Amino acid sequence: MKILLITYDFPPTPGGMTTYYYNLLSAYTKTFSSNKTAVLTVKPPIDSDVPSNEQNYDFPVYRFNRTGSKIKTTLDILLTLPYATKIIKAEKPDILLVGNMRPFAYYAHRFKKKLGIPYIIFFHGMDLMRLSKKMTQSFYNKTFFRNILNSASGFITSSHYAKGLLIKSLNISQERIKVIHPCVNPDKFEPAPDPVNPILLTIARLAPRKGIDTVLHALPKVVKEIPTLSYKIVGKGNIHYYKQLAKQLSIENHVRFYGYCSDTELITHLQNSTLLIMVSKMLENGIDVEGFGIVYLEANACGKPVIAADTGGVREAVEHNYSGLLVPPDDPDATAEALLTLLKNDTLRHKLGEQGRERVMKKFVWDVSAKALDEFLTTLF
Repeated sequence: MKILLITYDFPPTPGGMTTYYYNLLSAYTKTFSSNKTAVLTVKPPIDSDVPSNEQNYDFPVYRFNRTGSKIKTTLDILLTLPYATKIIKAEKPDILLVGNMRPFAYYAHRFKKKLGIPYIIFFHGMDLMRLSKKMTQSFYNKTFFRNILNSASGFITSSHYAKGLLIKSLNISQERIKVIHPCVNPDKFEPAPDPVNPILLTIARLAPRKGIDTVLHALPKVVKEIPTLSYKIVGKGNIHYYKQLAKQLSIENHVRFYGYCSDTELITHLQNSTLLIMVSKMLENGIDVEGFGIVYLEANACGKPVIAADTGGVREAVEHNYSGLLVPPDDPDATAEALLTLLKNDTLRHKLGEQGRERVMKKFVWDVSAKALDEFLTTLF
């Protein structure tokens, strides 16, 4: 069996979906070596500060001569279709995995009609909610996307939450859906002792959904009781806005911004932290939502407890009172109380960190997801 994944999200472009696709395909390739894999993806953004050099992948990686932002319109799709067709005919895949419904499911639908190649579509949460909204905007949209969905052999979601949305919002039968959670590579993440002075850590895009403003609003109460506390924020985005907010709250001396960091640097930040906090919000009437949150697992793998907001699929990544604490979204007071609970109780904090790591090692390693993918493919084909 030969699989070809087509997606925007692939190294060196950073992000949770990039981590998900790369590691899932790598684990599948290594676990089931008799099966072949390949990837068709885009060039990293031209202005990106991520490394541009290719890694030595375990499978062929082909790239459109365009960044993801340049494959949006119908004309873009038509202009890039010849290259996609060339790769498909050269690789001769038995199955296409579609990492992004828009626009790559269009390619897959066309290749199924022309070449008879079946396809499976991935969904994570926000993507399917945006699609659901798009389908309500016109009869053409509804018919066009419904044909693509009906022609798919199956669907993979990264959480049971996303599976529920797929059933409810797009009317897909549950028999056609497989949940394959994001995981971690246990060889890369090792536990480390707490720093002398407490360090909070957020690793995320600096976007409104990630709830960084909620943490900042919670900090004055926490700093008042723990003045040696510092808060590290790792990720790209509107740093100026959050710097100004920290200044308005008179906590600027406790907050540090690090921008983009490499995978190695991210692990070092996790190991050097006391706990990870990301209290994501649900915005746009539930459209902009956290589908899972792989960073919670990465922190747990380093033996660190986490604090998260109970939105979207987060409670599948964070088990309340076992691997971390869940708080209501957009609630600085509840966030402050959770922080003080863990920072003041070393025994509880270490217990949640240890239990979190054990949970990750049992349930959330990539070998488990690779086997789940193989089982689903075997069932369908």
